[in-house]
Amino acid sequence: MDRQMGEILRKQEQQEQKAYRSAEMLVDMMRSDFVNSTEVLSMLDQNAAHLPELFRLTDAPVWPFDGKSIPIRRSEQFAAAKHTLCQIPYFHSHDGCELIYVFRGCCKQHFIPADTTLVLREKQACLVHPGAIHAIERCHE
Repeated sequence: MDRQMGEILRKQEQQEQKAYRSAEMLVDMMRSDFVNSTEVLSMLDQNAAHLPELFRLTDAPVWPFDGKSIPIRRSEQFAAAKHTLCQIPYFHSHDGCELIYVFRGCCKQHFIPADTTLVLREKQACLVHPGAIHAIERCHE
């Protein structure tokens, strides 16, 4: 079981690394992952933003358009995913609940508009309610 899970997570990491190198693959990923992808992509076009820059946010993630068109991640079914090492922080919300569990290390999240930060440590969890706007900082090994 551990070997199977490790292989699934390695494949997820490889797929995301590949997607972040291609604007076309990022658009495809956004269309499948975001409920409001049309609105988000339109906002990017209107502001002449380069798509890969959206996903190149650093230590203090900031959405470039004053909180407008925040991506809403699709939550149609239960899914488990690892925050990959290549995953880049960006503010988003969900149309369903998100359960975050820290298996190893720590997880730092920023929430807006409350301007708060939550740090979870190994074996801690939190339940993020639908519509909560947050960004999870880049994970480390």
